[in-house]
Amino acid sequence: MIEQARAWLAAHQLGPGDRLGLALIDRPETVALIQAAWVSGVVLVPFNRRLDAQTLKEQAERAHLRAVVADAGHPLPGSAGFSLPAWATESDRGRLKPALPADDAEALVLFTSGTTGPAKAARIPRRAVQHAVTASCARLGLGPDDTWLGCLPLDHIAGIGNALRALHSGCRLVQHPRFDTDAVLHALDHERITGLSVVPTQLHRLVAAGRPWPATLRTILVGGAPLEPPLRAACIALGVAPRQTYGLSECCAMVTCQEAGADDDGCGTALPGVELRVVEGRIAVRGPTVFLGYDDGTGGPDADGWFTTGDHGALDAAGRLTVLGRREDLILSGGENVYPAQVEARLRALPGVAEALVVGLPDAEWGQIVAAVLVGTPGPIDFISLPGPWRPRAWRWVDELPRTPLGKPDRRAVLADAATFIRA
Repeated sequence: MIEQARAWLAAHQLGPGDRLGLALIDRPETVALIQAAWVSGVVLVPFNRRLDAQTLKEQAERAHLRAVVADAGHPLPGSAGFSLPAWATESDRGRLKPALPADDAEALVLFTSGTTGPAKAARIPRRAVQHAVTASCARLGLGPDDTWLGCLPLDHIAGIGNALRALHSGCRLVQHPRFDTDAVLHALDHERITGLSVVPTQLHRLVAAGRPWPATLRTILVGGAPLEPPLRAACIALGVAPRQTYGLSECCAMVTCQEAGADDDGCGTALPGVELRVVEGRIAVRGPTVFLGYDDGTGGPDADGWFTTGDHGALDAAGRLTVLGRREDLILSGGENVYPAQVEARLRALPGVAEALVVGLPDAEWGQIVAAVLVGTPGPIDFISLPGPWRPRAWRWVDELPRTPLGKPDRRAVLADAATFIRA
């Protein structure tokens, strides 16, 4: 199928350095196009179909596209560019042999999630893709005998990474059009799946089914948000220990990954060839996977090659990373630093609380107070077991947490609806 996709690119006169917008649904042909674009040197600019039309229009205007390939129904306005044929053959299980050097030429332009402001477009070079794919395949032990289940969106770096790891390792990729609990469980039972990538919300839904993991499954890769110890324990009880990762678009997805058999709750150590440090609480990354910068000329590594992320974290003596949260999420209450992720973990351990999302609200006395959005069984709740600065002074119950188009908890949406909180 990849040869068909390469021929399609050539027929539309798309070659090295040309930017191609992707307004596609997730299907095998999309996987083949991603793989063919890498081999052919075409720069991919994926557009998130969960965003609104106005946002997508603005992103497309900024991207300086040579062309757009679109599926019917995608919300990108005016996306009626080229259509992608339905190729009949199964996806190739070849090896990634780039036709172009793994240098600083662009490979991907990725719009970030924009959870703390307008999205920026991160320019990802070919050397970052090459190294990220090679290093992650080595850490995961992927090979031709593996079958990976893809249920993360192909307009996101995690889904694109699945497609390129399959090309590099020769493993089989079973791509689902979206995450559906029943469909994933069926695939696990019938497709001899050896690995899959999920976010914690998806893992929670799979674990809630209570079905032991099949004997073929050896890797459950979890990223995008913290993996809480109770969920990890529940997953292990079904037969497979999940492997937590830390990553971001600016570093071509995966930066760290737990080793197989790790028994801690962190995000593991850095991938081979990637350096990690924490300066004044902030995570910094150096190595070939770091991006070139944003489309507005900002960002990128400093003079020494370090890219300082917007995330807070800690490293132990073995180099294992624990992520504490984003810098913008940090709550300063009465002179104390409060990390929402730590409070959320404690709240989820309380009776009747299934999920929690924590933000800081302005307060004349404390500077900020901790406010919690809770999912579970509504009723009185006793926060006395939490350390003083962590105790919510405002809260409300909801049926489900607000989420960004990428499925991450949406703190901005909570702050915009702050008037609905009950205050102590």
